[in-house]
Amino acid sequence: MKEKGREKIRLDWNGYCIYKFLYRCEKSCQKNLTAGGWMMKRHAAYCGLYCGACWSMIAYEQAQGESSALGVKLDANEPCCQGCDSAAQNTCEFVVCNKNHGTQSCAFCPEFPCVRITAFSHEEWEHHKVVLDNLNRIKDIGTEAWLLEQKVYWTCPSCHARTKWYQEQCTHCDTEIVNNI
Repeated sequence: MKEKGREKIRLDWNGYCIYKFLYRCEKSCQKNLTAGGWMMKRHAAYCGLYCGACWSMIAYEQAQGESSALGVKLDANEPCCQGCDSAAQNTCEFVVCNKNHGTQSCAFCPEFPCVRITAFSHEEWEHHKVVLDNLNRIKDIGTEAWLLEQKVYWTCPSCHARTKWYQEQCTHCDTEIVNNI
């Protein structure tokens, strides 16, 4: 991030500058993250997925009344997911492995990158293909800074509404979403 006046800018992954969040928004997010327990922490999956753009996480947050999730359009039957630390994920191979290693993410595992995470990154789902890059970024800048980057990345550049994986157009303002995996 670079600071320009009181507004932060971020170089996106294609190398051009995009104006996303005002300085106060990122400071607020950072304060909430470091205060602990805020929902953004559950957006960091052990495997390197950003769950804040996941339909199932958004469905859960809609059911909880989370304001950023309420405007996101989903299928009516979308299952809910509370994140890696929920009891429903106790059998996930990445949750089990990270708990066995005592790590908060595959990024910090001494065996990273292992066969398991590499295979996961080669699955058919486009949002799985970014996990190795995500994990390397987490390793470089830390989970909290990565979460802030991802929150910005998964936001409509025009109206700042939350977006989700594979979304091609903002459901609030009809702007084309370039960052959709």
